[in-house]
Amino acid sequence: MLCVTDFSVAEDTLVLTVYPEDYMTRLVDYCMLKIYALIRVKETNQMWSDEDDFVLEKPTLKVEVVLFILQPTVGRLPGGLTASSS
Repeated sequence: MLCVTDFSVAEDTLVLTVYPEDYMTRLVDYCMLKIYALIRVKETNQMWSDEDDFVLEKPTLKVEVVLFILQPTVGRLPGGLTASSS
């Protein structure tokens, strides 16, 4: 359970800063994150709770494969050794 006590409120917006190390071990399939909120209003002592699901956007990965094909050769190696193709 992650308990967040450092946040700011403006009108009906609640802003939380959550770092990757706080949620990476809690992700479920498809990078979904479920948030449960329980809030107590200091002035009135009233409680509010809610839950929401978020899907984190994953970065687009570009994979490039570089393939080197070595041609079999016959010749002399350094040190006088002989190489031959089979």
